[in-house]
Amino acid sequence: MKAETGSTVLTPEMIENPSLIPVESPVIRDALTYWRDRRPGPGLLPGRQHIDPTEIPRLLQSIWLLDVVRDDPDYPKMRFRCRIFGGHFLDSWGPRMQGKLLDTVSNFTGSDGEADLIAVCETGMPRHYNGAPSVDPFTMVASVEALMLPLARDGRTIDMMMNFSQCRHSDSAEPSLFNH
Repeated sequence: MKAETGSTVLTPEMIENPSLIPVESPVIRDALTYWRDRRPGPGLLPGRQHIDPTEIPRLLQSIWLLDVVRDDPDYPKMRFRCRIFGGHFLDSWGPRMQGKLLDTVSNFTGSDGEADLIAVCETGMPRHYNGAPSVDPFTMVASVEALMLPLARDGRTIDMMMNFSQCRHSDSAEPSLFNH
């Protein structure tokens, strides 16, 4: 199925039946299914404690975890601290961003990517994105497909974001990430 361009808020129906989402990458579809199946109960979000990396080894190359920072009096919006990057990101982004705030990347503040992450945190609804990259390091690829999934230790207050990205280089129709 060909994914549409842009950001899509996932409805409860899409979460329960991922085949309703125009996802191109099996990694993205599998990540959503894994997240969905880790919810601790009806109406609750999974927390980091529900995620076991040994259960998703195939997905780990594409993962990037962000801590949600809500209590910075000097910053009017919520912020995102880079916690973990999968193997595909280590050479391009991981070393310079690990432990740092995402808004220190010059083109993140005010970007569609920032707006999507904030919206997921405000609504608790995952988002799927497919289209042109707008945030470094994704600007070096032709297109990106991403999934933004909220995590909440208490099931309600989002304190982390579990994201997965698959990128396509202009010379390839196959998903890849920074493997030049």
